[in-house]
Amino acid sequence: MMTGPSSGSGPNTTTGVGHAVETPRGRVPVEVDDSCVWLMDFANGALGSGHAGWTTIGRPPGTEIRIYGSQAAAQVVLSDDLPGSESLRIATAPEHAFQPVEIPPRFATPMPISAPWYRRFHQNLVRHFVEEVRMGRSASPTFRDGAHANVLLEAVIAAMTEGRWVDIG
Repeated sequence: MMTGPSSGSGPNTTTGVGHAVETPRGRVPVEVDDSCVWLMDFANGALGSGHAGWTTIGRPPGTEIRIYGSQAAAQVVLSDDLPGSESLRIATAPEHAFQPVEIPPRFATPMPISAPWYRRFHQNLVRHFVEEVRMGRSASPTFRDGAHANVLLEAVIAAMTEGRWVDIG
């Protein structure tokens, strides 16, 4: 993980639609929050913010995460806007502006760019898992990293449900 395990979370969610929406299966009511924003702080002092949603005005369905440190910042966007509209951008202390950087090949997928990001993302998870089992090597990120991510998600849900900041021990 870029900054280590998160040490706390404070989210907020909303329902931007608030009524029934058209889907390929017909009109369905929106009964859940459809946009979530959360804050994170890290044990090493970095700050982070995240957003996930599918009806946020001005933001296509997907996820955006920003991490801010004293020397650099990173922005990751996984978006349904257009195929291939995912991005990784880095800002450094001298520059201060986010600049696009190439996504490292080890994180890229052989699936066509026309496939939505979430299909390529899941295909990559399966492909990497199978390669790692066949080659007998440790995964990156590790199972422990995945467990830390789940702890963070549980903290986001608890903070949202309880309306308070949740520390992660």
